[in-house]
Amino acid sequence: MLALAGLVYLLLSVPVTLKMIVCVNGGKCWSQASAFVLGAGARVDARVLWSGHLRILPRYGQAWEESKGGESAVPPAVLRRLARMGRWDIGALMGLDDAAQTAKAVGALRAGLCALIAGLRMKGDVRVGADFRTQCFLMTARCIIHAPLGDIIFSAARAAMQERRRSARLKARKEGFAWSSIPSRA
Repeated sequence: MLALAGLVYLLLSVPVTLKMIVCVNGGKCWSQASAFVLGAGARVDARVLWSGHLRILPRYGQAWEESKGGESAVPPAVLRRLARMGRWDIGALMGLDDAAQTAKAVGALRAGLCALIAGLRMKGDVRVGADFRTQCFLMTARCIIHAPLGDIIFSAARAAMQERRRSARLKARKEGFAWSSIPSRA
């Protein structure tokens, strides 16, 4: 029994590297997710399509769609928690027909991306460049999480439990928010 406990502890303390990349080039989008453990890894490439609903087409194998109800299999709180664990590198290149409009758009995009990273309390860098010669839009977001497997599992489980408790509290409320009465001073 002690050997089994030791084996589980060793497996949970193995360092894992998760790497996710999303790239938007004009109207086309693709993504890549990879996981590396002890020198071995697995990678999945896919194209991301949006035509009223999200469709993910893997590069190899059969295509699959996300559920029509709009609910993802992973709660958003788990994704936010994992996003905070990683380091983000966001790069963008933007070009419009007019140089002045390009400069304004690049500044607005950089400010928006910096506000997004600060608002979601993520670590990372934002690089936005301008192309004054052509009309283009290219954006790449890369997240790398390097942590022991046990930390990743514990973080995801804790966020899922908090999300479940929050949704149970919201279902318990009848009108969606709590009423409170203010005492009169008369």
